[in-house]
Amino acid sequence: MPWTTTLPYSYAIDYGQKHLGNTEYLKQIEEGRPQLLHVFQDTPLNSWTGNSIHTGGEEFRRITADEVPAHVDAIKKFVQDAHESGAAKLIPYICTMIMVGNAETRDGFWNLYDNWEDFEHLGIGPKPEDDPIEWLQKGATPLGNPRLNHHEPSIHHPGWRQFLRACANLVAECGYDGAFLDVNSLASYLECDRIVFAEYLADRFSPNELSGLLNFSSVDDVVLGEPGDGLLWFETARFRSCAMGKLFEELRDIGRQHVEDFFVIVNNSPMSALEGFWDRRRYGLGVGPLHEYTAAVMFEEMQQAGRFGMDYINDNILQFKYSLAHGAKGVTLLYFAGHTDACNLANAEAASGGGGAFVHPGFVGIPEMRAWGDWFTDHAAMYDGKEAVHDVGVLFFAEQMYWENHDHIDAVYRIRMSLSDNHILFNFLVEPHFTLEALKTFEVVIVPDVSHMSQDQIDVLVAYAEGGGKVLIVGECGLFDDRGIAHATPLSDLLAKHSDNVTFCDKLDSAVPARGQEIYDLPHGELNTFEYFPEMTDRVASIEEAQAARNHPLIAVLDEMAGRRLSCLNDDAPYTLRVDAYKDPDDETKTLVHLVNYDLLVTERGKTEPLIPATDVLVKIPAKSARIWMSGGTEGEPLNAGVDGVQIPAVDCYAIVEMTNA
Repeated sequence: MPWTTTLPYSYAIDYGQKHLGNTEYLKQIEEGRPQLLHVFQDTPLNSWTGNSIHTGGEEFRRITADEVPAHVDAIKKFVQDAHESGAAKLIPYICTMIMVGNAETRDGFWNLYDNWEDFEHLGIGPKPEDDPIEWLQKGATPLGNPRLNHHEPSIHHPGWRQFLRACANLVAECGYDGAFLDVNSLASYLECDRIVFAEYLADRFSPNELSGLLNFSSVDDVVLGEPGDGLLWFETARFRSCAMGKLFEELRDIGRQHVEDFFVIVNNSPMSALEGFWDRRRYGLGVGPLHEYTAAVMFEEMQQAGRFGMDYINDNILQFKYSLAHGAKGVTLLYFAGHTDACNLANAEAASGGGGAFVHPGFVGIPEMRAWGDWFTDHAAMYDGKEAVHDVGVLFFAEQMYWENHDHIDAVYRIRMSLSDNHILFNFLVEPHFTLEALKTFEVVIVPDVSHMSQDQIDVLVAYAEGGGKVLIVGECGLFDDRGIAHATPLSDLLAKHSDNVTFCDKLDSAVPARGQEIYDLPHGELNTFEYFPEMTDRVASIEEAQAARNHPLIAVLDEMAGRRLSCLNDDAPYTLRVDAYKDPDDETKTLVHLVNYDLLVTERGKTEPLIPATDVLVKIPAKSARIWMSGGTEGEPLNAGVDGVQIPAVDCYAIVEMTNA
């Protein structure tokens, strides 16, 4: 079962190029003591350029085979010293899909290729037959350095795959605990990709299905699809996701030949901007197979969390809950969260979100990093191995993107925000964990514009409704199966037999009316700059109006379906306060409620007004006793508790309330 928490941790990323032999850097590590330290290409081979050392920006210094042993020794010494200085885990950077060099001048990666035999003693294998120019899924793009170009090789070309395997092997031999895998954007149409795609299709379709559904007379005729190609495009995009997952598994397992618990963390790109997430569907990003073999999934964002104007909240709840639903852990890299309050709020998001971390960019916020690392360690028993408490489940089937179903993704973003604003305990239901057992943990399940559902998924949903579970259908759902064929009996007809438990809402706007542009509606480029935000016009004249505007029809419908008020906080609790709750499986009498306060007004990039505490908060969960912990120093202070719930005088940035019924 997903939705089980793990211990959050402090995480620093630092892409400086002067780490080896740098005693001042070791002092910085000792001061911050990150539980995970992520460095750049302090590796025997540079994953971009091969036999060179990154010296800053787009500059590299070539190293010869004779220089490599001393370089490897320096890396091993750095890894050992960094661990001894307080970095509990240490990972470097490996890029799965960038090659930097010049095929004409034979510079950069081509210099390694031309001198491959000199480096074979590193365990990189025999020299590949094809020149690296044949490995590319995309042509050259000029860099600022006139000698070098940017290229994107395919992970399926044997030469590039061999090189990536060598990089992972060398990293583990140096004593690193894992590796960060970057870019991960497979969009290649090379023959090597076609061959692997044909094998993928042969595992999923019989010869008759291959011919009847995809119009391929044999696997030899298979080609990769394009957006708009229906089932072929769906399978192409899904194949790319599965292919990346297999690469992650392979590189992880290579590392485990040297380091027992070697792990990989992967860059899954941003999700804050809906369109940015949508545009990446062609790479296969954002779905289950990416998460299965990874210790964590990074969401590389820009904006800090907080309040913008009177009416906009930027948070990363969707990212953390999306990860948790897969049984994975999310980590957020927020480049603009570079000061005390922003760092504290970002760490609080991870703490409340079920595990993972906020990635302190460039080692900013060292005191906060140290404090949160200590907090997580000291309070580990309150975080690790807890099970989510939720009333509402929302289907988030990201593979709907491969059917070009934008309505589903739009609905997920909008509904998620409404549930968070109204303090309703919820989680996502994703494809790999869509089972009757999982559905039964919710009072109400929302199915938002899920156009394509397999017969098994429909059977599970109908069985849930038949057993008394409440289902809210938003828009048109279950029209087609997982092969794109229309269902003989529409889902609506099947659910109509259980009308007491099923509610239909024709359009998303009827449930959560659009109120103009939301932050997540911004184009990716504008969301990544602060300059655009002052131009966003507040949709209300006061904070009170902002609060009232969030009383969407959806909330009344959910309350009616559940037969009770689902908001777990008092009605006048500010929408800027967000809530999660978890049970202790070893003590069913205890519930841990996490409260995160986003009332941190962002005024400029990297600047905020002082956080406004949320006062007179009532957690409407009956309890016989309760205690509160707050990151500012409150440790287990008793609270007033009773049948109406638990009263909290004030919540600053973050609080955990332990409620006991015994």
